[in-house]
Amino acid sequence: MWAYKLNGPGFVSQYERPDDNRELGPGQVRLRFKAAGLCGSDMPKLNGIIVRKGTPSNDYAPVHEMVGEVIESASNELSVGQRVVGSGGGRNGLAFCHVLKHRGAAHLTSVDPVDRDAVARHFGADDFVQLRSTQWAETLTDESRPEIVVEAVGHQHATITDALRAVAEQGFVYGFGSPDDPDYVIPYQQVYERSLTLRAGRTLGGWLEVLRDGRGYLLRHREDFKGYISHEIPVSDAQTAYSLYARPQAGRLKVAIVD
Repeated sequence: MWAYKLNGPGFVSQYERPDDNRELGPGQVRLRFKAAGLCGSDMPKLNGIIVRKGTPSNDYAPVHEMVGEVIESASNELSVGQRVVGSGGGRNGLAFCHVLKHRGAAHLTSVDPVDRDAVARHFGADDFVQLRSTQWAETLTDESRPEIVVEAVGHQHATITDALRAVAEQGFVYGFGSPDDPDYVIPYQQVYERSLTLRAGRTLGGWLEVLRDGRGYLLRHREDFKGYISHEIPVSDAQTAYSLYARPQAGRLKVAIVD
C-alpha cells in the first residue's frame, strides 16, 4: 500500500510501504480510506512545529479527521461494510455560531481576520468583525462586552488572553481550540477581579455518544451545512490540499481529501 509522509516543513510526499497484515486484536478494525478533513490542529506539525513535548512523534503526514469503511473487524460494535469516523471539528467558529444560535443565543458576533462576513451570517452570526482578536478586544466597552466568548482557534496564547479580556464581568470563556504548549500565561488578575470562568473544551470520554449527537445535528441541519466543505481534493494530490488549508483566505472553509 502507499501512504504520505512529511518531507520537510509544509511538504508531503507519497511512498510505498508494506501491507499491514497483522492479526486484529479484540475490538480492532481495519479500514479503507474514504475521506479526511484538514484541521488547524494538523498545521503545526505540517509546518515543523513540535507540540506537546514528551508525546510520541512520527514522520507521517498529519490528519485526524477520518472517514473509513470497515474491511475487516474484530469488534462487537462495527461490522464489515460500515462507515466510521475519527475525532474532529474544524471551521469550528462557524459551527459554534450555528449551534449557539439554535440553542438560544440572543446575539452572536463572529470575529476573524479573514473576510467571512457572508458565511458567518449564514451560520447564524448577527454581526461579523474582520479584526484580529487583540484588535477586537481593544474596541469593546463595558456595555458591549459579550457574556460568553468561545475561543475556537487554539495553538497560541494570544487568543485565550484576548477572550478573557473581552468577556463581560462574571463572564464565561470556553477554550475549545487545542494548545501547542504545556503552559499558558493568562491575565489572572482580570480573572480574579472580574470573577471570570474559563473552561476547556476537550472531550474526555463518551466519544460514541458525542459523535452520534453531532451526526444527528448535522442531519437535522443538512441544508445549512451544504457549503461547509469548500474544497474536495483527490487523495492523489494531498500536497495541494495541505498547501490550500495552510493559507487562510476568503472562500476557503473546510478542505477535504477524498478517495
